[in-house]
Amino acid sequence: MPADGAIPAYCRVLATVEPETDIELRLPENWEQRLLLSPGSGLQGFIPDLDSRNVRLIEGYAVVASNSGHRDPTGGATRFLDAPIFIQDYSHGAIGKTVRLAKAVLREYYGHTPKYSYYSGCSSGGREGLNAAAKFGKEFDGILAGAPPRNFPGVVSRWALTTQLEAPSAAKLAALQSKAPYRPWHSHVE
Repeated sequence: MPADGAIPAYCRVLATVEPETDIELRLPENWEQRLLLSPGSGLQGFIPDLDSRNVRLIEGYAVVASNSGHRDPTGGATRFLDAPIFIQDYSHGAIGKTVRLAKAVLREYYGHTPKYSYYSGCSSGGREGLNAAAKFGKEFDGILAGAPPRNFPGVVSRWALTTQLEAPSAAKLAALQSKAPYRPWHSHVE
């Protein structure tokens, strides 16, 4: 890709690791021997827009991201129920596939692997960051895992349940409210 204003020229690599881990890697001309794995969000299913990571590209980082191991452009996870490999790749497998592919491409393109490799993500990306540390810690020199969901299986199970249900009517909501009125959490603090 040609230089564009402050954005340096870079080589854009698109790859797929079986079965469905789609990866985008950007290799800057002014590489400072650093790699940043930057995740997307939510249940993903698509490669996040790396243009928002251009500040790292400007600083000479190679930047890589994946679709978290499954293809669903809506960002849902309807295929998880029938394919354990997608669950495995979403939970942690795509992280390993992505960082290892990126390092192999960097070795071929620049002649050596990065001096420093980092991971930075928040929310679902923070959850992935904890998994990156637990499963692939030796691949990274630094991991920033912000605001990871604490009960991810609970979040996913509630999501699966609620996506199958219709929203309650106004009458049902009013009936529920009359039986269990809202009490702010701080009203129970002593």
